[in-house]
Amino acid sequence: EYDFFADYKAIRTHVWYEAKERREAMEREAAGAPHSGDIPTNISDIEFAVRRYMDTYGVLGGGIKILHWPGELRKPWQRWHKAARSPWDEAWWEMYRAMCRRSDAPCHLSCDP
Repeated sequence: EYDFFADYKAIRTHVWYEAKERREAMEREAAGAPHSGDIPTNISDIEFAVRRYMDTYGVLGGGIKILHWPGELRKPWQRWHKAARSPWDEAWWEMYRAMCRRSDAPCHLSCDP
């Protein structure tokens, strides 16, 4: 069971932001600022960003599973008609509808025929 859906651009932005934060912290330490102790240097930017989600922000809970739809025009929200959806697309739509029912924010995708 998957508990986290995200599009590539959101993940890419998070990795970019965390890499920028880590680089700036390392530059501050190199300039003489006290060592923060939580900025590892021996892991990739992607691993660092995932660790921040899990350990620092507590967003993803325990183990995570990321489901990725490759390609720019293959995302579930681009397959609005049920006949064009894969089972994974349908799982995304179910989660989207569940999120919309619980959220006070407006949901902009409403493509069910």
